[in-house]
Parts: sequence; C-alpha cells; structure tokens
Amino acid sequence: MLDLACPVSEISRLGKTFHLPMSHDVFISYSTKDKKFSQALCHALENAGIKCWMAPRDIKAGEKWSAAIKRAIETCRLMLLVYTKDSNVSDDVLREVGLAAKNKKTIIPFGESAEKVPMNDGLEYYLNADHWLEAHPDWRLEFSELIQTVKHYLGPIAPPKPSPESLPPTPPPPPVRETAATPKVTVESEKRVANVANTQSPNAGKAWTVPELNLEMVPIAAGMFQMGSDNGRDSEKPVHTVRITKPFWLGRYQVTQGQWEALMGNNPSHFKNIGKNAPVENVSWIDAMEFCRKLTERERATGRLPEGYAYILPTEAQWEYACRAGTTGDYSRVLDEMGWYQKNSDNQTHPVGQKKANAWGLYDMHGNVWEWCFDWYDIRYYANSPSSDPYANSPGSDRLVLGSYRIIRGGSYSSTAEMCQSPFRSGGVTGKITGFRLALSAVGGEEGK
Repeated sequence: MLDLACPVSEISRLGKTFHLPMSHDVFISYSTKDKKFSQALCHALENAGIKCWMAPRDIKAGEKWSAAIKRAIETCRLMLLVYTKDSNVSDDVLREVGLAAKNKKTIIPFGESAEKVPMNDGLEYYLNADHWLEAHPDWRLEFSELIQTVKHYLGPIAPPKPSPESLPPTPPPPPVRETAATPKVTVESEKRVANVANTQSPNAGKAWTVPELNLEMVPIAAGMFQMGSDNGRDSEKPVHTVRITKPFWLGRYQVTQGQWEALMGNNPSHFKNIGKNAPVENVSWIDAMEFCRKLTERERATGRLPEGYAYILPTEAQWEYACRAGTTGDYSRVLDEMGWYQKNSDNQTHPVGQKKANAWGLYDMHGNVWEWCFDWYDIRYYANSPSSDPYANSPGSDRLVLGSYRIIRGGSYSSTAEMCQSPFRSGGVTGKITGFRLALSAVGGEEGK
C-alpha cells in the first residue's frame, strides 16, 4: 500500500514497498529556545541512519528561509515535533505543523506530555487529526524508543540505483493470517516439509537445534485455548477462544547473550557479568527482528529452512498459547519454581533454564526478561480480535494517550508477581529488562518461499 505521506517515487519487491532515496527523511520542528536539545536529538537520529533536516543547519547561503522550510516539509517523509512549553507558543512551529498536516505528513510529537503542557488551540487542532501519534514519554532519558518508532514509520529504504540484486533484503513477514490472499497448504507442500529431515532441517513435530548457535526450538502443535483473563486488567478482557491453525516452533529458552553475539557480532546487554548463558537484553523490537532476519537469511542460504517458514518473533497469541501449555490459571505452574521475578531475583537476570520448565518444555516463560512479541499493543484488541491466528497490526485507537508500543510478555526479574502472569500484557520499551524468544513460523506470500 502506498504511503500517502511520501511524495517520492516508490518501487515494489515481493510485496514490500521501498522508497527511492531523498535528501532527508525527517523534518525537525522546534523552538529556537530548544535548539541545543534538538541538535542532540538530530545527532542521535542521524547516528541511527535517519537523515534529518533542521534549520538553520540545512538552509543554503542566500536561500530564503520560508522557501527552504516549505520545500523541506513538502519533501520529508515525516515531521518530528520537539514539544515543549516554548514550541507550544511558537508561531513558527505552528506554521510548520500546519504545512505538514496540509501535506498529509505523519507528525510525531516528542517531548512534554499534553497533560503537563496543555496544547494551545492551534496545535490541539492538528493533534486531533488522525495522523498524529505520541512518542515515548521518557523523552529526556533516552532516544531509543523514538528511534524505533521513527524507523517503523519510515520503513526500509532502497539504495540509490535499485535493481533486483541490490535491493536490501526484506525482513521476515508476519505469520500466516486467515485472509483471502493466504495460500492454502497443499499435499505437495506438506510432503516438502516432511522431507526436510533428510537435509537436517526442522521436521514437523520434532525438536530442532539451530546449528552453530545451539539454539533449541520446541515444536508447538496447532490447537485452541482460552486467551485473556476476567480477573486481570481491562486489556486482558474478555476471555476468548483462540485457534492457532499452524504448528510452529518456539525457543526452549530466551535468546542468550552468547547466541546474540555469535550472530550479530556484539553484546548490547547490561548484565554482561552474568555470563554468555544469561538472556540478551537491552534490545529493541527492531533489534530482535533484525536478529530474526539475519538468521532466516543464513538458514535459507544453507537450505535448512522448510519452504514457507521463517524465524520471527512469536505473535502474542502464539506466546500465550505456549506459555499456558494447556493450563487455564494465572501461571503455568507455581511461580517461584518457574521464574525469576522481583521477590527472588536479587534484581538481576539469571542464566536461562535454571528454573522449572512448563508442561511443553519451555523455560523462563515467567520472569527473567520481558519478551518481545510481533504485535502492536492495543488495549482494546481483545474486544474485536479474530478467533483464528490473531495479531494486532496497528497500535490501536489509544495511541495518542499511550504512545506506540510493541507487545512484551512474561515479566522480568524486576516485575511483580502479577506482571509475570500468563495473560498479563504490556507495551514494551527497550532496556535491561527486555529480551526475546525466537519463533520459527509459517509465513505468507512469496516472501515465505
């Protein structure tokens, strides 16, 4: 689907849209009184590979300011508004935001909350427009959540002279959903999956260890379960029947620091002192998806992946289904026997697999580190979610209040017992409490082949 906020040309490859390169991705709107902070923000974005435009840095000598700013807004892909008490009353900022809205740009306000600094009538008018969303509220602490959000809205960027060989590899698509475009499983495709054992590949219904990483994958059969809780928070209600229509594999353990380093060549974790067998943490959702993409690319090149499968983050439904492992209570077993959390963790992570596994052989599903899921966080999603293979593919209507977050599940070493419950759901942020668990799942369309 074309991005109406982007006026530049587009090309498609395997169903993914790539934008041809342009001079900048993000226009930064700010008050001159916030110049120092805005420059630091610009530097952080550009270090993350995001091209920014901001005045006066990018206004050429002899060029009219108004014309330069107008052209920069018209050709940017989104606007980042540094929202403070000063930008709230700036006529220049209001004009820039109005021009961005007129050109149907995505506008990300980043800074003080609207509760702390009530918006003036002009900005509030644009805030109520559909293309606004609120960025991570802890804006003075770090930029990682903002960078993640900006990258999500920008999407992949093609190289200057695109060709089938030079286009950047696409990340694994979401697991198969029940749509008219979803290809049906045929007898021939079932045979191909059944024959992968002959080439030392994952075989349906059997455990699999990813070579070189020693990453153990547990087979999870298709089935039905009751998702949610009537005793929890509103976002966990109502309890509803969910059908997982495709078998998949899920990591027996959370991805460890050693496994991450072996594939990615670095270790972003805070708790390096715990050792290589501790879960990797301090990774964003995008970081985790990049791990999945690289592993999928590597395993496809070796011929070890079954046709139509890719390594990816589990959907929220897949995660809860596997966590419950046939149980219906708050935990899959006694929490203290299964998980590291606030009461017993000594405020740090622990090597994976030290506590008891659930009935399906999965360790640390409760506690140690939060685990990223594929879905966006939508607190009202359960009210209208499909019964088969559900996943939330947008942040939901509450994004102006809550921000845009991906789902995390399971709780962490610093979480309360309630947060470690099987149905507990939350929007995630990058930090030392957040890691992930790998899934190997069916994917739809040509990209899964």
